Amino acid sequence: MEAGFIKLWRQMLFNECLDGNNDRKALWVTILLKAKHKTETYNGTTMQPGEFITSYGKLARTINVTKSALRSHLKHLNKHSMITHQTSRKGTKITVLNWDRYQSRAQSEHDLHTIVEPTSSTQPAQKLATIKEEKKKRRKEEKKLINRQTKKTAPVCDFFQCNELNEWMGTLPERTKKRWENYADYELMEEMTYGAKEWTEVNNKTMKSYSQFVENWWKRDKRFAIMEDNRRKAEFFAKYDK
Repeated sequence: MEAGFIKLWRQMLFNECLDGNNDRKALWVTILLKAKHKTETYNGTTMQPGEFITSYGKLARTINVTKSALRSHLKHLNKHSMITHQTSRKGTKITVLNWDRYQSRAQSEHDLHTIVEPTSSTQPAQKLATIKEEKKKRRKEEKKLINRQTKKTAPVCDFFQCNELNEWMGTLPERTKKRWENYADYELMEEMTYGAKEWTEVNNKTMKSYSQFVENWWKRDKRFAIMEDNRRKAEFFAKYDK
């Protein structure tokens, strides 16, 4: 009981950032559990309620995902104003936004009573602003869906092990898929593709051809030259195997 408890709001079920992504839900709950519920000092750094210091590696192992996937999830939580995170030599400091509003009064070790949110004269205005923001997000998603549906028919991407990347890619021409299969280093390809995906989301960009954009993104990575050289060698020797 010394650790107290946290509150999980039912609004999580309808949160656009968490909906349909179990890894991100696990990360969000883990962040809430790790956040300090009182002021503490760690390694010379003072942390307020709702803050804690960790590392990408440790946090990724906790929810059993890769570091690149963890970075993507953190950026999504940051983008939806759920957290902020700063990285320094001492580690990554994560701050849960609106901690006082949703969690502070739930930290009393033995207070098991139902907590009722106080009413406020500002709530109607806040609710209206939230509704407008949700409508704006839905319009953007509908626009993206229409754009994808109007593209030329091509096979749906099933190249990556991560469904999140396949859904983001949308379609993948068969010729491109066969060329990618010759690269062989699938783990590196997923890592580089996560970087491309994060860039489009942070900068709110949409592409006519995501597969072409991804290939151009790979070419910016020095490791791609080795991967491309191995692919060409494989194609060369394949001619003599026939």
